[in-house]
Amino acid sequence: MAKLATKTNVGINAQRTIHETTILTRLEAYFGKPIKDLNDPIGNYVGGAGGADQALAGALNRYDGFHDDGLGLIPGDMQGLTTIGMVEVAIVMWYAQNNWNVIHRPMGG
Repeated sequence: MAKLATKTNVGINAQRTIHETTILTRLEAYFGKPIKDLNDPIGNYVGGAGGADQALAGALNRYDGFHDDGLGLIPGDMQGLTTIGMVEVAIVMWYAQNNWNVIHRPMGG
């Protein structure tokens, strides 16, 4: 019985890990196209009139890849972001602020 309690405690307290490359792969799957340049404008990926970038928060939260992790972006997290790289950073920041260990990709990669 003590072993079961130990495993349960470790599972509860273990920090979850995600690779930054996984976040990028999920974004590519969500948008349905590769991200070649993180400096690309959000408009290259999100169509629509004003507010489309802020609606992106809820859409990403509902996307299976992120929903399963409990991603909880709010529209304000997307406010003022102009590039797809800034969207990625907002997601990375959410994971880090919610006790995830984010393993960053190598610089320039």
